[in-house]
Amino acid sequence: LFLMVSQEVRATHLVGGTMTYSCTGNNNYLVTLTVYRDCFSATLFDNQAPVGIFNSAGTLLSTELIPFSANAVDSVPVLISNPCVLSPPNVCIEKIEYQFTVNLPPLQGGYNLVYQRCCRNNAAVNIVNPQNTGSTYFVHIPDPGIVTCNSTPVFNNPPPTAMCTNYQFDYDLSATDADGDSLYYSFGEPYSGATPGQPAPNPPSSPPYNNVIWNPGYSVNYQIDANPQFTLDPFTGYLSGTPSAVGYYTFSVNIKEYRNGVYISEIYRDFLLTVASCQSNTVANFKAQTS
Repeated sequence: LFLMVSQEVRATHLVGGTMTYSCTGNNNYLVTLTVYRDCFSATLFDNQAPVGIFNSAGTLLSTELIPFSANAVDSVPVLISNPCVLSPPNVCIEKIEYQFTVNLPPLQGGYNLVYQRCCRNNAAVNIVNPQNTGSTYFVHIPDPGIVTCNSTPVFNNPPPTAMCTNYQFDYDLSATDADGDSLYYSFGEPYSGATPGQPAPNPPSSPPYNNVIWNPGYSVNYQIDANPQFTLDPFTGYLSGTPSAVGYYTFSVNIKEYRNGVYISEIYRDFLLTVASCQSNTVANFKAQTS
């Protein structure tokens, strides 16, 4: 029984993540892996995050073990865009950033940097078997024939953590690119990876990676029950829609970067959203009027 409980606790703390990098010159890259967890989980962040570095053929070149400081743990704010409702209680998300600098000489085909962790929260209603489905976060450093010393875009705002049923939700999911590249936003396919038996593989498995499997009625363009359904402006990253059913939803956004019309690379952020029935914040309270 103890083993069963331990495995279940280990399997349900992860709620999202993303990976980005910036070129600092001389083939050096500062890589940032951001991981999100449920505050109420008994499982803490990993002391070290194994990040695999692969070439374009999927051959593992090296594995970086990235430590973190407990002081680096931060909370993610619950931002409800509608002032007429109160934020749902018992929504608490923490994040950690693992950072490291790595020297990557120009390589034909570029590099893929990969981190995997299991498992997803078993309350997710829109994907199949979430409690046994892990996550893969990776990012591509392009072939030097396409561009050299590239930096990925970086999200301007934290991920949305909660929404209220039957209230329109608007949110800015835009990013900033240090190189001034053109950005294109779309809903993304979350990637699976790792297993309950090997929740933090070291090294991670080589690409390509499988997508999660959507439950019937859901798809990459319909990830959350909503009416009207959510839309994402491809040029501004502005998210808008009205969630219609309480639940937990796996949600992913993809950002592709282009330079002079040429595709360079992309990042994505995979996250678990809470949709709740929220308490009204409106009050009929005014002074009696006299003639």
